[in-house]
Amino acid sequence: MSTSEWIIFLSIEWALISALIVNYYWDKKWSKKCKNTYNPMETNEKKKEKKETEQLKDDNFAGWLEDLEQQDQPTCNLDDPEDCEACGS
Repeated sequence: MSTSEWIIFLSIEWALISALIVNYYWDKKWSKKCKNTYNPMETNEKKKEKKETEQLKDDNFAGWLEDLEQQDQPTCNLDDPEDCEACGS
Protein backbone atom coordinates (compact mmCIF):
# COMPACT_ATOMS: atom_id res chain seq x y z
CA MET A 1 0.00 0.00 0.00
CA SER A 2 1.22 3.40 -0.84
CA THR A 3 1.30 6.35 1.52
CA SER A 4 -1.78 7.97 -0.02
CA GLU A 5 -3.77 4.73 0.37
CA TRP A 6 -2.78 4.57 4.04
CA ILE A 7 -3.88 8.17 4.56
CA ILE A 8 -7.24 7.45 2.94
CA PHE A 9 -7.65 4.26 4.98
CA LEU A 10 -6.81 6.00 8.25
CA SER A 11 -9.11 8.92 7.39
CA ILE A 12 -12.02 6.55 6.82
CA GLU A 13 -11.26 4.67 10.03
CA TRP A 14 -11.05 7.93 11.97
CA ALA A 15 -14.40 9.08 10.53
CA LEU A 16 -16.09 5.77 11.45
CA ILE A 17 -14.71 5.78 14.99
CA SER A 18 -15.75 9.42 15.43
CA ALA A 19 -19.26 8.59 14.23
CA LEU A 20 -19.49 5.72 16.72
CA ILE A 21 -18.34 7.93 19.58
CA VAL A 22 -20.77 10.71 18.66
CA ASN A 23 -23.62 8.18 18.35
CA TYR A 24 -22.80 6.70 21.76
CA TYR A 25 -22.83 10.07 23.53
CA TRP A 26 -25.88 11.25 21.57
CA ASP A 27 -27.88 8.21 22.72
CA LYS A 28 -26.62 8.62 26.27
CA LYS A 29 -27.61 12.31 26.31
CA TRP A 30 -31.11 11.64 25.01
CA SER A 31 -31.68 8.64 27.24
CA LYS A 32 -31.11 10.89 30.25
CA LYS A 33 -33.50 13.56 29.00
CA CYS A 34 -36.22 11.29 27.63
CA LYS A 35 -36.84 8.80 30.39
CA ASN A 36 -40.48 8.30 29.45
CA THR A 37 -40.92 7.10 25.92
CA TYR A 38 -44.29 6.78 24.27
CA ASN A 39 -45.74 3.33 24.63
CA PRO A 40 -49.40 3.04 23.56
CA MET A 41 -49.95 -0.18 25.51
CA GLU A 42 -48.64 1.41 28.69
CA THR A 43 -50.89 4.42 28.15
CA ASN A 44 -53.95 2.21 27.73
CA GLU A 45 -53.05 0.26 30.85
CA LYS A 46 -52.70 3.49 32.84
CA LYS A 47 -56.08 4.69 31.53
CA LYS A 48 -57.73 1.42 32.54
CA GLU A 49 -56.09 1.55 35.97
CA LYS A 50 -57.22 5.15 36.45
CA LYS A 51 -60.81 4.27 35.47
CA GLU A 52 -60.81 1.32 37.86
CA THR A 53 -59.50 3.52 40.67
CA GLU A 54 -62.14 6.18 40.02
CA GLN A 55 -64.87 3.54 39.87
CA LEU A 56 -63.67 2.06 43.15
CA LYS A 57 -63.71 5.51 44.76
CA ASP A 58 -67.22 6.11 43.45
CA ASP A 59 -68.36 2.70 44.71
CA ASN A 60 -66.84 3.34 48.13
CA PHE A 61 -68.44 6.78 48.36
CA ALA A 62 -71.81 5.43 47.18
CA GLY A 63 -71.59 2.62 49.75
CA TRP A 64 -70.72 5.10 52.49
CA LEU A 65 -73.68 7.29 51.56
CA GLU A 66 -75.97 4.28 51.50
CA ASP A 67 -74.81 3.27 54.99
CA LEU A 68 -75.49 6.78 56.28
CA GLU A 69 -78.97 6.79 54.76
CA GLN A 70 -79.85 3.43 56.34
CA GLN A 71 -78.76 4.43 59.85
CA ASP A 72 -81.12 6.07 62.31
CA GLN A 73 -81.10 9.79 61.63
CA PRO A 74 -80.69 12.22 64.53
CA THR A 75 -83.67 14.37 65.33
CA CYS A 76 -83.56 18.04 66.14
CA ASN A 77 -86.20 19.87 68.13
CA LEU A 78 -85.89 23.61 67.64
CA ASP A 79 -88.43 24.32 70.36
CA ASP A 80 -86.45 22.37 72.95
CA PRO A 81 -82.66 22.68 72.17
CA GLU A 82 -81.69 20.38 75.02
CA ASP A 83 -83.51 17.54 73.27
CA CYS A 84 -81.46 18.01 70.07
CA GLU A 85 -79.36 14.98 69.09
CA ALA A 86 -77.83 16.49 65.96
CA CYS A 87 -76.20 19.68 67.16
CA GLY A 88 -75.49 18.68 70.76
CA SER A 89 -76.65 21.98 72.27
